[in-house]
Amino acid sequence: MAEMAVAADPAFEPEIIVFACHYCAYAAADLAGSMRLQYPASIRMVKLPCTGKLEVIHLLRALEAGADGSTPPVAWRASATSSRATSGPASASTT
Repeated sequence: MAEMAVAADPAFEPEIIVFACHYCAYAAADLAGSMRLQYPASIRMVKLPCTGKLEVIHLLRALEAGADGSTPPVAWRASATSSRATSGPASASTT
């Protein structure tokens, strides 16, 4: 099987859709903005009440709409506002 050499375009900026929780990731991005920190203009933030409510279809539709990537930065269970939040390690029981 022959390998293909792919030349990377140095001007390429991927469009990334970030599904951000209002209380965690979006608040952090807002704080970064107030500190005058910048991130690339190709990153788009979508504010959600909680990323625990995010469905896989939303990630897939972002890709269908032309985004190069999409990500849901998620909250730890202890700080999540939705009971469906699934990130963070589960408690280990010792019995």
